[in-house]
Amino acid sequence: MDDDSNENGSVVAWVIGLGVMLAIAVAALAGMAAFPSGPATATSTAAPAAGTSFTTPGTAAASAPLLARVLFDTGVSALPADAAKTLAPVIEAATRSAGIRLAVSGYHDKTGDPDKNAELAKERAIAVRDALVAAGVSVDRVELSKPQVTEGGTDDTLARRVDITGE
Repeated sequence: MDDDSNENGSVVAWVIGLGVMLAIAVAALAGMAAFPSGPATATSTAAPAAGTSFTTPGTAAASAPLLARVLFDTGVSALPADAAKTLAPVIEAATRSAGIRLAVSGYHDKTGDPDKNAELAKERAIAVRDALVAAGVSVDRVELSKPQVTEGGTDDTLARRVDITGE
């Protein structure tokens, strides 16, 4: 009986091993499919002008990698002094890769009037978008993207931010 249970155990181990290998292969293929190797062919639309609304929540920024984060002082939408340094890698990436599209999303902390905070988050995103365009990034490659939740969490310093993602 020991030989039979040993044989059955070997078969089970082999099947489990095969399942794990198959799962790894599927995950690897899915990862490669997420990053196409050719030039991007996304259609571009002009970015909204100052004072206009964001795009629909959950568009470009939903799954794209974070390229930069600009932190703002309380109650202001003016770019911080270190913004040029923070945005430099994004500008370089956009210059190197003509196919990259940038999504700019503004956030706010929980203090104050929610409507004013939402407008402030939008003004911050517009300020970052304008800085990218002024540095030479084409306006049709920069999209204002309103996140589904604009309140930035428990850390108020981190909550007052604009995230730039790229795809």
